[in-house]
Amino acid sequence: MLGILSLVAPFVGFSVVGVVLGHLGLSAVKMGVANNRGVALAGTIISWVSTAVVALLIVASMAIPVFLSTRTDRVTGGTSDIVLRADLRNVQVAVESYLVDNGQPPSVGFDGRNYIVGDAVLPAASAVTGAAIFPTGTTTYCVEIHHDGGLVRLIDSDNTFGYGC
Repeated sequence: MLGILSLVAPFVGFSVVGVVLGHLGLSAVKMGVANNRGVALAGTIISWVSTAVVALLIVASMAIPVFLSTRTDRVTGGTSDIVLRADLRNVQVAVESYLVDNGQPPSVGFDGRNYIVGDAVLPAASAVTGAAIFPTGTTTYCVEIHHDGGLVRLIDSDNTFGYGC
């Protein structure tokens, strides 16, 4: 009876119970109280495999979201996201500096190799294809850079990263 229960238990969601019942069934066979060694052995094996699969699924369900949320080396169009963010931060510093000196947002452009922020020239990542600023107020703005991956990355005056102004 213990062997049959250990065989059924993993299929109804109780694989750990199946492991215990399977080992009890094997002990009963060893003591001569039961004679269904094959069923008890099959139940024990299936219960252990089921327990391992459930444990792996639990670990994966916790690890995969953590891995995806902390991964910063996503590649977009040949340039990593972290490089594009660094470019945006550099442009933002130049914009903020210009704002302090002139009281208004500067023009932002791209000459094929460099960002042009007001009168400052900053090197750009190799995949960048364009840059622009969109003033949203007298001291607020949204800067976006275009790259060969087709996506548009932005940073605004609130330090928010995103896609397109």
